[in-house]
Amino acid sequence: MSVGDVIRGFCRRLKIGGFLGVIVVAIALQFIGEQFPFSNFPMYAGLSSRSEFIYFTDFTGKKVGTWWWFDEGGAAMMKVLRSVWKKENSNENRPYREDKVAQKTAANYVYDTYLAIQPKEKRRRIEAAGPRLIYVEVTVKDGELVLKETVLVEREPVRP
Repeated sequence: MSVGDVIRGFCRRLKIGGFLGVIVVAIALQFIGEQFPFSNFPMYAGLSSRSEFIYFTDFTGKKVGTWWWFDEGGAAMMKVLRSVWKKENSNENRPYREDKVAQKTAANYVYDTYLAIQPKEKRRRIEAAGPRLIYVEVTVKDGELVLKETVLVEREPVRP
């Protein structure tokens, strides 16, 4: 039973229809207020002008899904990377995104940590591919999307 069914049933019992029904519903919604599912919260009205994500490639530049290599999504890995990156930030007065040394240190730490917990065969397959972790910062400038890619981790392929 949906919310609409409940409202229609309520209006039928009171023998209210048409314009009067709309008025009753509007008054009821004023009393209900900001309660799910009657919220007018504009979920995506305030998008940030900056976004960031990571992805992996092999040494040839072919993109490889983070889930394929690490059984973890890119968003989850980005969250871990961001938290380590903030801890590594050497200058409290500067935004962590501007500390490039901390950025690479954090990325290598996160990559090594995720690699260490993989089964031996999978770890060999990842190392043989010559993985590269690429950080992408997306910003909006003059109404245009600007993508800035930075290679944070680059490892040579390891042959078994």
